[in-house]
Order: sequence, then C-alpha cells, then structure tokens
Amino acid sequence: MKIGIYSRIPQDKDTVLFNQIENGLKFMCLNGYNGCKVYHEIVLEEFTDISERIAINEMVHDAEMGTINAVYVEDIKLFSPLSIKALQVIISLQELGINVYHSNGYFDANDENIKILKKQFENNWQRIHEITKEMNLGE
Repeated sequence: MKIGIYSRIPQDKDTVLFNQIENGLKFMCLNGYNGCKVYHEIVLEEFTDISERIAINEMVHDAEMGTINAVYVEDIKLFSPLSIKALQVIISLQELGINVYHSNGYFDANDENIKILKKQFENNWQRIHEITKEMNLGE
C-alpha cells in the first residue's frame, strides 16, 4: 500500500517543507505503508480554484488510478487555509475511497458527516444564489 504525502511549499521556508515530508514518512512507516508519493505545491493565489491546482489534481488522479491508497497532510490548512477549499479536497478524496490522515487524526472515506456538510454547503450556496440573482451588485 502506498500513501500520498501532500506538502505545501511556503515561498521562503524550505525547512517547513522538509518537516512536512519527514512527518509523512514517519506516518508511512508507523502505519504499514510500504511506499509513498510526495505532492509538492506552491500556492501563489489562495482563491485559485481547486481544479486548477496541479498537485491536487495529480493526487486525485493517482487516487483514481489506485497509485495511492491514502493521503497524509500534516495540517488540513495546508490544503487551504480557506475551510471550504480544504473541504473540497477532502471530499474529492473521500469520493474515491481515500482516507485523509493528518497530525490530529483522520477523515475516513466512509464518514457520512463530511458528505452531510458538503450537502449543507451546496444547499446554502444555491439559496444564496437564488436570493442574489435579482440583485444588482455593482455591475
């Protein structure tokens, strides 16, 4: 079994990157994984759509192909400090049957709570869209 290790590279701190990978390797060894693939990413613009982030897309693709069986990220905020974007990544992996492990626990691929939360976000987004579609927001 192979684990994907996600690391977010701060523009000026290589030691943080090393610690993220080192902790991922420790997790791999302690939990019976026999290999890993590391996904490095530099995020220049936090509001970039998740679908446009190369490392995230590669990780999801590898999960689809069965190249990785789980994902380790030291801190969920590394996916994105924006909660909704981090949630999008977790849900994308869960939909493929991939557990997402982090330093404080994990998100099980079968956890219905995350799926319920996603549905609530979608419902609220539709409600907001309906309320604001008639508004002139400065156009």
